[in-house]
Amino acid sequence: YDEEKTQIVLTAPAEVSEGSFKVFVTGSDASGRLYRTSLLCSSLGYVDPLTTFVLNEGNAFGGEMGFMGYVSPTGQYLDKPFFAINGQDLGVLSQDMGYASDKLYVIAQGSYGATDGTLTVMDCRTLRMTARYKSELTDVNTPTHLAILDDDHIYIRHEGGVSRFSEQTKKTTFVEGSERADKNTMLTLDGKVFFHSSMTLCVVEGGDKVDQKVDFPGIISGIAKADDGHLYVSYST
Repeated sequence: YDEEKTQIVLTAPAEVSEGSFKVFVTGSDASGRLYRTSLLCSSLGYVDPLTTFVLNEGNAFGGEMGFMGYVSPTGQYLDKPFFAINGQDLGVLSQDMGYASDKLYVIAQGSYGATDGTLTVMDCRTLRMTARYKSELTDVNTPTHLAILDDDHIYIRHEGGVSRFSEQTKKTTFVEGSERADKNTMLTLDGKVFFHSSMTLCVVEGGDKVDQKVDFPGIISGIAKADDGHLYVSYST
């Protein structure tokens, strides 16, 4: 047990190669009272490709902060692991999350000054927070969606359009031509970012402007990425 980091370090036996395991931990306080708890551990940490994260926006009017749930490959549910590990919340009205460069990103819009427009970054294996940005997100008002290529290309959809935030420079740049980006899921594919605006599919090729526009015969309602590498678009006619 590392008291300074408030973490328990476990070393799996040599014969254990992969999988999820439950570990029981017993400890005592200064008065000698015993405490016992169980820990759900995975040889891959939280990065196991068979795991699922569930993002809950919370309740701004009820004072409940946004939180994240974790479902293990064996179907076990772990409630609010980020808070348990970091002792902090994800913000008010958590909207979307994304993954890139071995990091998980969560964007919240919120209505409380301490967390408004917060971008939280965490290590995807341990869920330990590595950074949090608020004042750096200039002109990002009411953010709703994320699309991430790497830590230099974090695209955030907000009420003004789409902006690119860079963890490297700590600067935010508005994406030219994205002023009417729909409030819907954005996607990344082959180093490009896709979002839609009414009847138009917009493509950003890793920069700060819309590089391509594809018009459809109806209003686009959603986009999805398939395992075969294709992008599918639904629209009304």
